[in-house]
Amino acid sequence: RIDTSKRLLAIVVVSVAIGVAVLSFLLSPSTKAAQNYINLDDLDCMAKNIYFEARNEATVGQLAVAQTVINRVNSSRFPNSICGVVYQGLHTKNGFPLKDRCQFSWYCDGRDDEPRKDSRSWRKSVEIAQMMILSKDWMPDVIDGATFYHADYVNPRWSQEKRMVVRIGSHL
Repeated sequence: RIDTSKRLLAIVVVSVAIGVAVLSFLLSPSTKAAQNYINLDDLDCMAKNIYFEARNEATVGQLAVAQTVINRVNSSRFPNSICGVVYQGLHTKNGFPLKDRCQFSWYCDGRDDEPRKDSRSWRKSVEIAQMMILSKDWMPDVIDGATFYHADYVNPRWSQEKRMVVRIGSHL
């Protein structure tokens, strides 16, 4: 019997290999095809979410965070854009997020939301965001439709109502 994390890793490895081949073509210097397919605001939102939610996780954890966003975009229960999903939450009249009242904790924790754009972690977050956005229509959903996750060191009130699909790194 193969445990869930090994099965997940095998699916991700094959999917990433396919994705890398597609992206190497799309992002090669001879073509600007990716720019025709990616909304740059959505790319920035997805990359920030990966960076702030999972930059210290293994690649599979970062992919799972991105897949959760895509699953939410595809669900009628959430906004229908990547930025809409990432920035979903309660806001003041001035548009600022209310502390601890949003979907992703980094967005409403009161800290600066600008990543270190010269860092390796940011570049990797952007690469994963590009790959996930470009492959969202054919990449296997390695988290089986999950639209929620949380770190293993917190216990959000909704966690008891949800079925755990998989544990990846420190995320459930």
